[in-house]
Amino acid sequence: MMLGGCSALFDPDRAQCASDDDCSAEVTGQPGLTCVSGLCTGRADDRWYCAGRPELPSPAVPITLHRAFVDLQSGAPVQVEVRVCNGLDATCASPAFGPVSSDANGLVTLEITSGFEGFLQVTSETHLPNVIVLSPAAVSETTPSPQPQVTAEGYAQLGVAAGTPPDLANAGHAFIGIFACPGESAAGVSFEVDRTLSTTARYYLQAGVPSLSLDRTDPSGRAGFVNLPEGIVTLIATDSATGEMLGRVPFLTRRGWITSVGFGGDDVSR
Repeated sequence: MMLGGCSALFDPDRAQCASDDDCSAEVTGQPGLTCVSGLCTGRADDRWYCAGRPELPSPAVPITLHRAFVDLQSGAPVQVEVRVCNGLDATCASPAFGPVSSDANGLVTLEITSGFEGFLQVTSETHLPNVIVLSPAAVSETTPSPQPQVTAEGYAQLGVAAGTPPDLANAGHAFIGIFACPGESAAGVSFEVDRTLSTTARYYLQAGVPSLSLDRTDPSGRAGFVNLPEGIVTLIATDSATGEMLGRVPFLTRRGWITSVGFGGDDVSR
């Protein structure tokens, strides 16, 4: 099964365009967009105006990803090794690119092609291993996109704050980000998953603090799941105000790993 999701999980503001030509219907698959502050922007009355996957270039073109791996709590650089993995290669036995080690500043440059469906496999001697779901609609990045990493101790503290101890030996875990068009964090979105364990818990961030009492995202658009079953889990996003089911994104979980999943306009089904 292919893995989907918006790759701009932690940095929705990275540049998408330099001029209106970069936002044309031929490039984005969406008519009526203009370039504003590096982002392709459209109708203000519909935050999901960019729903659906844009038409991809044919033939495929090279895409360059710049990622900055940092500690979730301190923001300090984290030394990691990264592999680009095909969505059908769940164990990443045959990486499409890499492994690549980060430099002293936690920076990594990766090469993929447009329409690539897969994930980044991130390992570190100091932080929990991380699967980062890539979007087939990914575009080349001109500035590094921050990718926060968490230590086992830090994640245990997050679990305490969320009210559910994380099981790092037997369960997977997920960080979720929701972004409306043209990449702005979205409030008022609820998440469910199609597979759970008896210990699974969902939380939403409220002013940066995990909360089990909320039933939707705050303006940060951040949420997470503690203790998920291993394998493919499907994330289901719903607009809380209208009850509209926005879409589904399948993602890979591994025991003791964090999976970072972004849900953006390209994941919305209408």
